[in-house]
Amino acid sequence: MRVRCIRELPTSEQAEKLYPFYRPDTGQVFAVEVGTEYTVFSIDTGLPIPLLGIADDNGLLYPTPSCLFEIVDASLPALWVAHMNADGDLSLEPPSFNDFYFSDLADGEPAVVSDFRRVRDMLEPSTAAPDA
Repeated sequence: MRVRCIRELPTSEQAEKLYPFYRPDTGQVFAVEVGTEYTVFSIDTGLPIPLLGIADDNGLLYPTPSCLFEIVDASLPALWVAHMNADGDLSLEPPSFNDFYFSDLADGEPAVVSDFRRVRDMLEPSTAAPDA
């Protein structure tokens, strides 16, 4: 699944739906740029506006409100599986993703960094390193 950024921040109405995940009074921003296309690595429906797992240029994943994007390729990766938590929140994501995956990746946990390289190569074949 691929999306294109159409705005960098939620509208005030969208911000209300995203509270407390998004708090404009703190100056919170998202690592996206209008007009840029992104691969979606996960979808989480735990808020009234779903969050998309989007990677930045440094290879870190961030939950980013879906209202900032338009869909340019709606095909869902065969790699994704559905998870539902006790509250009934549905997530679509690779099976290796867990509740701490994004933060473990940001912390540089070697197993998670290696796994994300594998996942990224599967979902973004053009980013795979050339064969030596």
